[in-house]
Amino acid sequence: MDFKEKLHERMMVNPYDRYMNYRICEAEHGRIVMETVAERRIFENSKQSIHGGFLFGMADVYMGAACLTVGRSVTTMNLNLSYFRPTQPDSTVRGEARVIHAGRRTVAAECDFYDAEGKLLAHGIGTYFVVGTVAFTEDDDD
Repeated sequence: MDFKEKLHERMMVNPYDRYMNYRICEAEHGRIVMETVAERRIFENSKQSIHGGFLFGMADVYMGAACLTVGRSVTTMNLNLSYFRPTQPDSTVRGEARVIHAGRRTVAAECDFYDAEGKLLAHGIGTYFVVGTVAFTEDDDD
């Protein structure tokens, strides 16, 4: 099992992560790229775009996944998301999250979300409390 598969398996323990049905595109130490579909039937708001909570939830998941890539299991302390353009229903959203500080007790991360044309949808930053360590690394072989 490669690094991406190990991350995905670890994350699928969480029912919310299973429900959101995202895909890990790239994963390396301190960085992860994932994508998911903003399904109209679930996330559309009264303005015929996607509810902001969709990207907010994805920001938390994607940054938490980036924390896993540096061996930290975390819980959210603070998260801020700035929105720049609406997410279109049934569109694929690509997100990249990066760890910007990995301490013993806290981890800080940031993320960006893009539409299919590569236009920036939102930028987030989060602070996470370390609740444990993760035993796998990029270099693990099975």
